[in-house]
Amino acid sequence: MFLLTGLGIASILVVVLWVLSPLGGQSSLRVLARKQAYTSDEQTLYYFDTSNSEGTMYEGASSLTYYRSSANAIYQACLLAPGKVQSSAVDLWNNVKIPMLEYLPEYTTKPDGSWLQVNETQGLAYSSMTGLMTAGLPMNHSSNFTAESSYFNLGCSGPSIFTIDRNANTTSDLDKFYGGFESWLGTISYHTNRSRGLFADPYTSDYNYYWNSFMVDANSNPTESGIGLPEHLNMIYASQGANTEKIFAYNCTVETTYVEANVVCNSKDCYVNRMRRSKKDTTPSNITPLNNQTVTYLLNFLANIPWAAGTIHSATLSPTDLYVGGSDSPYDTSLAQEDIDYTDVTGKEVSQRLGAVVNTLWQASLARNAIALEAPSNLTAVAAGDAGYHAAQVVATTRQPHTVYAASKLWTGLTALISIVLFLCGVAGQLFKYLAKAPDILGYVSSMTRDNPYFESVHGADRLDGLSRARLLRKVEVRIMDVKPWDERGHIALTSMNVAELEASRPE
Repeated sequence: MFLLTGLGIASILVVVLWVLSPLGGQSSLRVLARKQAYTSDEQTLYYFDTSNSEGTMYEGASSLTYYRSSANAIYQACLLAPGKVQSSAVDLWNNVKIPMLEYLPEYTTKPDGSWLQVNETQGLAYSSMTGLMTAGLPMNHSSNFTAESSYFNLGCSGPSIFTIDRNANTTSDLDKFYGGFESWLGTISYHTNRSRGLFADPYTSDYNYYWNSFMVDANSNPTESGIGLPEHLNMIYASQGANTEKIFAYNCTVETTYVEANVVCNSKDCYVNRMRRSKKDTTPSNITPLNNQTVTYLLNFLANIPWAAGTIHSATLSPTDLYVGGSDSPYDTSLAQEDIDYTDVTGKEVSQRLGAVVNTLWQASLARNAIALEAPSNLTAVAAGDAGYHAAQVVATTRQPHTVYAASKLWTGLTALISIVLFLCGVAGQLFKYLAKAPDILGYVSSMTRDNPYFESVHGADRLDGLSRARLLRKVEVRIMDVKPWDERGHIALTSMNVAELEASRPE
């Protein structure tokens, strides 16, 4: 049509009708498509209740001795985990971790108690290096449930820096030796026998073997009946490194944050997608398991922290000290012989990392090696506490995917419309064929104009190819008629002559 310069409304409609056929064929192939549909149901689940402090290994000396090795092994495995695992939504054993509410981006902009969105790709601060074990998660299902949980929230200030005087006599002037650090400490709970060194275990005479690069203590004067509620518990963290002459100390306020976390699971892979402050547990934040129980809880906890990562050589740094100082490789032996400069380590950074240490050791004391075990399939046993930890019950909404065929409204509409149009075109073609009286010679127009004595002669047309000849003759009007009307037997042909011209060409 372009070459013959015959583009017009009629020719465009012919092209449109021609295009409808392949378009209709393609649309009919796309009417049905497979897609995922879901069947909703409910499922009872049990998850690790971190707010229940019963059964912690810190409740007595015998339980601390019996369970310390397994709980500390969990902590050491977490410290050994690569940074990718430590920053992921689950721990080493695929237990979902609870982020720290106070470090979420929306925490300061939304009203207290509002749901805050959790984006696991933003490098979240997680409350613990271990997560919540969940029993009863259905395979090949997606699940959604809310978990009530709690964690220690530390607010640390510092560092306060003190210079060690190696020439001072530790037996007569310990405060001078530590550069005023002892006076800054004030009343503390655990290192009451200070003559054996503030960075050593006060309950052993073997100073070298039990020396540590850091110390943890609490600013309180505990009694056997309790620690004096409703006062806040203050925790002291101080590092003196391996060979440094400096002591870097942080004073941390310890509170408990109670949260409600919405957990989304695909089969057994879970993550927290939003959370808020708990509306069910309204216990004051200053009450923690360490200052709400007998003094044994606090003292055993303080006794375990320095050695939870393992005993160390007197000239090396503890892995815990390296982790709190910001190292992502706390068991790197080359780093362990280099001192940490805490000068530029802010209180907020220590709050986050020391908080993760405290929460990990606390959760490990509640569940011990159960953290690293597969969740039991016997939910009755889990509910009864036979899984190795106290579990909370929740009803989860589950969805099971299955494949179905779905019709596309767009492609179905196109298929129906095109089918109707082509059907009408087919009916019209048959109708015109029935009504047509002339012979079916229009398909041979080009050949019927060549060497035709009844066709107007155009100069040079006989020497042109078909397309050029058609362009030359495009305005010539033609008709189908009897070119020998005078004969008894006529002759139907394509002609450009009128009747008078035909009569003039009649042979004598």
